[in-house]
Amino acid sequence: ADCAKQICAAAVQQYGPQVEVVLCGNDTVAMGALQAIQEAGRTVGSDIYLVGTGAMSDALAKIQAGQMTGTVYHDPAQQAEKTAELLKKALKGNTFSKDEQKVYVDDTKIDADNVAQYLHCPPSKNGSRCCRREDVRQRMFRAMKRNMQAMEPQQVQEVLQNGSHGV
Repeated sequence: ADCAKQICAAAVQQYGPQVEVVLCGNDTVAMGALQAIQEAGRTVGSDIYLVGTGAMSDALAKIQAGQMTGTVYHDPAQQAEKTAELLKKALKGNTFSKDEQKVYVDDTKIDADNVAQYLHCPPSKNGSRCCRREDVRQRMFRAMKRNMQAMEPQQVQEVLQNGSHGV
């Protein structure tokens, strides 16, 4: 957060009102950027927008208070399900065309319009409060189990021993 604060402060000082949006790779970085924005006398939602990633509890509180524009939640269970589907296909010998080598999953935008529905969720170990995280481990486990049940025992053993290398 300190490094992000310094970088954002330098940018806001150098470019002034030309800095209209600050997009951060995670919510911790956004917290540092927020400090720099506030110290520069700027107001999030008025003359600058601030967006993080991760749906961390601090970010959700800042969104509710109007001090952050939003955050993006990446659903690890959905990512695991897609990965398991691809692993199953690869282990069955499927090859993938260039167009099939990228898989996209939907992210959730959290902003002032919907932040309240995420605030009531208990925080996870990493501080995220996204409700979907409550059952992430169970969903990931079910997806992997479903796909591994469809594999040959030798394929399952190979995955467990070698991971997904070579797939």
